Amino acid sequence: MQPSSIDPSVSLGAKPRRYWWLRGVLGMLALAIVGPLGSWLFFSEMARREWDEAEAEADRLDPRWRLDDFLADLDKIPDEENAAVTITARARHGPWYMVAGAPGYDTLFGGLQPNTRLNERQLNVIRERLANVAERLEGARKLKDLPRGRFDTPFGEDPLDTSIPQIDQTRLVTDWLVHDACLLAHEDRMDCAVASCLAVLHAGRALREGIFKDEYLWGSRIQSEGAVAALERVLAHGAASDEALAQFQASLQLDIRSAGWVRPIRMERAFWHAVFTGARLGKTPVAEVEKNLASKSGGVSNWLRNRVPGFILSSYPADLKHTTRLVEIAKLPPAEQKRKIQEWEEASRKFPDLRPGLFRLMLHRTYKTFCTDQGTLRAAMAALACERYRVRRGRWPDSLDALVQEGLLGAVPTDPIDLQPLRYRPTPDGIVIYSIGLDGNDDGGHIARDTGGPGTDNGFRLYEVTRRRLQPAAVPEDGP
Repeated sequence: MQPSSIDPSVSLGAKPRRYWWLRGVLGMLALAIVGPLGSWLFFSEMARREWDEAEAEADRLDPRWRLDDFLADLDKIPDEENAAVTITARARHGPWYMVAGAPGYDTLFGGLQPNTRLNERQLNVIRERLANVAERLEGARKLKDLPRGRFDTPFGEDPLDTSIPQIDQTRLVTDWLVHDACLLAHEDRMDCAVASCLAVLHAGRALREGIFKDEYLWGSRIQSEGAVAALERVLAHGAASDEALAQFQASLQLDIRSAGWVRPIRMERAFWHAVFTGARLGKTPVAEVEKNLASKSGGVSNWLRNRVPGFILSSYPADLKHTTRLVEIAKLPPAEQKRKIQEWEEASRKFPDLRPGLFRLMLHRTYKTFCTDQGTLRAAMAALACERYRVRRGRWPDSLDALVQEGLLGAVPTDPIDLQPLRYRPTPDGIVIYSIGLDGNDDGGHIARDTGGPGTDNGFRLYEVTRRRLQPAAVPEDGP
C-alpha cells in the first residue's frame, strides 16, 4: 500500500486559512445592511399602521376633516357682502401708513385714560396721519355695514408656501378706524364714532372667521382690544343714540352666538395633515417640514427630530390623534371643556414624541383667547344695555337682571371662564361689568388693557356723565 499523499494536518473540507477574515468582513457588511433595512421596514410598517389608525379615528369622529373637504365646506360670501374684500382693497391701494407707527407714539399715548380728552399734540398726530389716508379711511368706514366676511387663502401644492397677508392688512385698516373713532368722539360726533368702532368689530370678525389659527387669534384681539377698547373710550366722552348702541349690541350678539374655537383647531389639524401627507408622498421636502417644526427644547426625541431626516414623519400619527382629541373637546359645551382640557393636558405629558409646543400653543393661545376675548365681548354687550338703561331711566340698573326685565338683554351673559353670570359692580366713577381673568380670581373689576395678566379682569367700564370728557393730560415735553 502506497503511503497517502494527503497532509494529515489539513482536515477534509477545510478552506485555506488566509480567507477567514473575508468571511468576517462579509458577515459584518451583511449585518450593517440587513439590520438597518429590516429595522426600517419594521418601523415603516408600524408607522403606516399607526398613520392609518389615526386617520380612521378622525374620519369616524369628524368626517370631511381633510384640507380639501374643509375648504369645500366653507360657506361662500358674495364679494359685495364680504368685509374682507373691502379690507384688502383699502390696504393695497396706497402706502403702509399706521397712526400707531408715528414717531414717539407709545410715549405720547401711553397711560391715556378712556375718559380723558386728547391733548393738542395727540390730536395733531392723529389728524396728520389720517389725512394721509383720508380716501382709504372713507372706504374703510363702510365696514360698519358689512357684518360678514372671510379672506380667500389659495393653497399651492405645498401648503407651507401659503402666505396670509390679511393679518397685517386688517391691522392696518383697523388702526385707522380706531383712531378715527377717538377723533370723532373728541369732536362730539358720537354716532359716527360708534359706527367706526362697529367697523373695527366687523373687520376683526372677518379675520377671526378665517381658516388659520393666527387669523383667529388676531381677529379676536382686534375685536376685544380694538373695537371694544375704542367703544369704551367713545362712551366715556358722551352719549350716543339708542339706535347706534342697539346696532352695536346686536352685532356683538352675533359674535357671542357664533363664537367657538373649533374652526381654528380643525384647520390646524387639516393644514398639518396636508403638510405631512405631502412629505410622506415626496411632494414636500421633509427638511422643510422639520425646519418649520424644529424645537429648541432638549431630550433625545427632540434631538433626533431636529437632526435625523424623516424621524418627524414617524411621530405624526400621535400628533394627529392628539389633535383630534382636542377638536372633540372644542365641540363640547363650554361647561364641559375645562375639565376635559385638564385631562387632555395630563395625557399630553405621556406622549414624549409630540411636536414640542404645538399643542400647548393651540391650547393656551386658542382656548384662552376664546375665554378672555369672549368675556370682554359679553361684558361690552351688557355694558351697552346698561348705557341704554341709563339714558331711559336716568340711573344705572341695580343689577344685570334689571336689563332682562327691561327687555334690553335676552339673558344675563355668563362668564366663559367660570360659567357664572358676569359681575356687575359700581365704581367711584360709574360702573364696571366684567369677567374674571384667566387667574380665576375676582379682582373687583380691575381692567388693565395694556398689561392684563394676574390681578386683572376682562370687562367694560362706563362712566358717570360728570366723569366723562375730563381735561386732557399735560403735553409731554419729550413727545414727538
